[in-house]
Amino acid sequence: MKQLSFLCLLSCSSLIAQDFHKWNANVGGGVSFPLGDASDRVNTGYNFTTGAGLNLSKHFGIEADYIFNGFNLSDKALQGAGAPNGYAHMWGFTANPVFRFEGSGKLGGYVLGGYGVFTRTVNLTRPGVVPGVICDPWTFICYTGPVYADVIYRSNSTTKGGWDIGGGVTYRLGESSAKFFAEIRYYDVLSSDVKKSPNTDCAGVAAAVHRRSHTGC
Repeated sequence: MKQLSFLCLLSCSSLIAQDFHKWNANVGGGVSFPLGDASDRVNTGYNFTTGAGLNLSKHFGIEADYIFNGFNLSDKALQGAGAPNGYAHMWGFTANPVFRFEGSGKLGGYVLGGYGVFTRTVNLTRPGVVPGVICDPWTFICYTGPVYADVIYRSNSTTKGGWDIGGGVTYRLGESSAKFFAEIRYYDVLSSDVKKSPNTDCAGVAAAVHRRSHTGC
């Protein structure tokens, strides 16, 4: 599975040049665009990301990230599977060394790359009736009864290792310790048998909050 992701991040950093923040954490989400093998199998989807890291110095650190991407299957994929509906998602964890550098004025940047483990799941669904709870918003009375919903009748998952590489630019907001991050990242997760399980490519745009807790040098 390959993925190209764009991430916009809001970050907190030290106002004291000779200090750096020891720990950091982030959370965010946005839009994912399928590419390559995935472009005719899934539609544009969404992504969610969160992570944390250790800054070993002002310029170098290590981060661990979790990423989740969700997609609806394309009409072509549904027709090939003979299914009325379906969806897919990919999630995984990565460990990434990060190198940060300073630019002019309020601008800065960073590059990162590493390795991770990813799971891809495809679910085929069809309309069905399942037991559920129905609540009247006016009387606040709830009762059990049949509910119409999409029911998963076929599912398949694969888990493989993969690598990622990327980089981004930062812009400090005003005189505060907050920064805006714009990032591009590439994920490559290959199947052990590309004839049976083709690669997946996608691109994503996300917004996130990135916060670093303060410690001295």
